[in-house]
Amino acid sequence: MRRWPHWRIWAGIAVSGVLLWLALRGVDWSHLGKVFMTVSWPSCGIAALFLLANLIVRAVRWRVLLTPVCRLPLFDVFAYSEIGYMANNLLPLRAGEFIRAILIGHRHSVSKSAVLATIAVERVLDILSLLAFVLLVALFMPMPQVVRRSILVAEIVAILAVATLWVVSRLEKRTERLLDRISVFIPRLLRARVVNIVVAFARGLQSLRSGQRMLSLIAISLLAWVLVLFEILFILDAFDLALPWYAGTFTIVVLNLGIAIPSSPGFVGVAHYLIVLALSFFAVSQTEALGVALVTHGLGFVLNVVLGLAFLWRENIAFRQLDNWARLDKLPEDA
Repeated sequence: MRRWPHWRIWAGIAVSGVLLWLALRGVDWSHLGKVFMTVSWPSCGIAALFLLANLIVRAVRWRVLLTPVCRLPLFDVFAYSEIGYMANNLLPLRAGEFIRAILIGHRHSVSKSAVLATIAVERVLDILSLLAFVLLVALFMPMPQVVRRSILVAEIVAILAVATLWVVSRLEKRTERLLDRISVFIPRLLRARVVNIVVAFARGLQSLRSGQRMLSLIAISLLAWVLVLFEILFILDAFDLALPWYAGTFTIVVLNLGIAIPSSPGFVGVAHYLIVLALSFFAVSQTEALGVALVTHGLGFVLNVVLGLAFLWRENIAFRQLDNWARLDKLPEDA
């Protein structure tokens, strides 16, 4: 067990604090109160339903990715996903992804490294889907320079990640032999563990070998992001903002490219500033944009935390156990 790396936690809190200050600076609080008095809460309720549908679709995608590793009921996969999302909102350093891998490994006696590989594929699919959204938005509006640069970085990362994961997935049968050759540089006591972890990780990438399965995963990913778009559009409608549909798409792109920077748990401050920044390109006042940011972030935070805590109770796991898992220096021994 280890202590949290305090400098990384404080760096994230500092970034969140600065961006939250920027999002709040100059806000007309009396006007913000009037804005919330006129919000269409039924539209916000519909947005919450689209958010829930998005979470279910993401669970379907993860279940497809997990199939070569272990076959689980969709409800269980959804439960583990929500516990991970809740942990991302309440624990530092986005520990939820790590916790998801450990949770499935413990519950179903499968390789935690293999589960972690499926989560890595999830992130790559999300980047590719976002890039598709970028291409769509670029047809209707000029992209700001800072967004174009972020997109270029994301494209490079996505290409390298896809290439690396695909090569590893294709070389699973040869991975152990290859590692044996280079393991002369690894201390003898660590050699077997390194080989086991890498082979297990490669096993978790089996979904990449099937062209048909990859097409289905891409389709599911695009559907998930379309549901996010409808969520944002209904929130914008709740604030009676007469914006073109691609304003919602642009907001999604800016928000999800930006949250890669360090932040406090739950992306507090970072998410708010990025939404305010994105809507400023459509001449939305800072006060109204902050209202949209508060509702958008609040819906995701509350829904994921409530569902996560409910499933944590269902699994009979104490929250302290999640914190202990998140503090591990490395994944526990694979099953």
